[in-house]
Amino acid sequence: MKLIMKNLFLTACKVIGIVAGLYLVAQLILVGYPISWTGFGSYTAPTGDFIREKTLWDWMELLIIPLVLAGGALLLNRAERKNERDIATERQYEATLLAYFDRMADLLLKEESLNSENTEMLSIAKIRTLTVLRGLDATRNDMVLRFLRDVGFTDKKESNFFTNTNLQGANLENVDLTNANLQGTNLQNANLQRANLQGANLRGANLQSADLRFANLYDTNLQGADLRGANLRGSNVQVIILKDAYLRHTIMPDGTWHQ
Repeated sequence: MKLIMKNLFLTACKVIGIVAGLYLVAQLILVGYPISWTGFGSYTAPTGDFIREKTLWDWMELLIIPLVLAGGALLLNRAERKNERDIATERQYEATLLAYFDRMADLLLKEESLNSENTEMLSIAKIRTLTVLRGLDATRNDMVLRFLRDVGFTDKKESNFFTNTNLQGANLENVDLTNANLQGTNLQNANLQRANLQGANLRGANLQSADLRFANLYDTNLQGADLRGANLRGSNVQVIILKDAYLRHTIMPDGTWHQ
């Protein structure tokens, strides 16, 4: 709270300083107009030519070029800073993904098989996966899910790797979760736009305020799922499948709002 108040105070001081500076400049111009040597008002040059006073257009011509240059420099600096932030974010995502793959590879090399009875190994793998899925972008999350399928963690429909887990707010746009077992999973506020959830088990899942626009929900089990506030616009989910789901304030596939 103190930090917020301090930032507000500094911002207010800057605004006051700018306004005071502009007012001082305006006053200097007004005072200088009657004085011939300032060049603001009309005067007779040494050559005998009469020079009229500066008009509004003269001031605009005088200021417009510096303002355009300053505005252009500001926009350029902002674009450069955004580009630098994007590059830094991409590097961070890539480093996180590579570190995840390295750690998972080490974990798999220590185990002779992916035995479902090896609960300790599965727990470690699950914790690492859930942590990385909540922090990466959609493209890299799809790579993580493909990796899990390839190594056998989620290749079976009865797999409980993601059941009753917390993926709140995860970016899962366009990811392939075909036949995934997500029963009881917390996907509140998750981005599932255009995700392939065909045949997935989302029974009892928390999908409050989830973005499911244009998601493939064909043959998806949504029995008892909480879809309050979710956006299903453009998805191909069958209405009959939603009969046991919680749908208050849900945007339906046809764009209507379920009360």
